Amino acid sequence: MPRGQAPTPKVIKVPRRTLLVLCGPAGSGKSTFAAQRFIATNIVSSDHCRAMICDDENNQQVNRDTFDLFHYIIQKRLLLGRFTVADSTALYPAARGKLRELSRRSGTWAACSSLTSRQRSAWHATSSGTAWLKRA
Repeated sequence: MPRGQAPTPKVIKVPRRTLLVLCGPAGSGKSTFAAQRFIATNIVSSDHCRAMICDDENNQQVNRDTFDLFHYIIQKRLLLGRFTVADSTALYPAARGKLRELSRRSGTWAACSSLTSRQRSAWHATSSGTAWLKRA
């Protein structure tokens, strides 16, 4: 790349009927990544759902209700064939598994992007991650 020239952004195209799961630790840039790339109505944020439940996006005491709402909204969007971004830590296999199950039940595609504070977007491309890229 010539000096002073900005790198060409990588564009990853996904089908309209896709659930994109952003996963990574708190503060890794998931919400910022989503806000910079997608319209607000595409994004279902666990923090926003928590704030809707108790007016405090940091209150971990309402996690059960938070994720009931989070999964409900995602399910409704997927059943309508809407592109949806799931913005939550999704650090544990069970959390990602629940989202994969919602995608399977609605007949939509699923993809997972893992973000870390050092590496803002590293798409899963391992053999174990290919299920995220196949038809759900």
